[in-house]
Amino acid sequence: MKKNTKKRAPMMTALRAVLVVLTCIYPLFMVVMTSAGLLFNAESYGAKVRNIAIAFLVSAIFSGAGLVLVLIRRNIASITSNVIGLILCMISLAQLRSHADAKGWSNRFTLEPISNMYARRIFPVIVPFVLALVVAVAQQLTGEKREHQ
Repeated sequence: MKKNTKKRAPMMTALRAVLVVLTCIYPLFMVVMTSAGLLFNAESYGAKVRNIAIAFLVSAIFSGAGLVLVLIRRNIASITSNVIGLILCMISLAQLRSHADAKGWSNRFTLEPISNMYARRIFPVIVPFVLALVVAVAQQLTGEKREHQ
């Protein structure tokens, strides 16, 4: 018996590789490190910021799960997980920015509002989100689904 030796499109392989790198950098590293910083200082920041930090962690988990799911070609589950992760991340970012602005947090050297720093660090999660959607939809439309379903 011949093994299933379906050739994979090089473009999809490249997109998946870029997706892995971008997901590791933004939703996983940047969001998790932001959350860790907030949790580390949660005692002085209060319960509201601690809850925002936890929500950031949960959003990173959903985004990471979305990455794994798209790589094993569970496209619908991947889209669902990524959408939940992005929505939770953006809600958390909005709450954190609002809190930081209300408290007057600013960079001590430039006096720029800290909320701008948070936005610069977190907004790029949109790029791997869009890329994950493109990969999942392309896999779904081309029938490139999980091989051992």
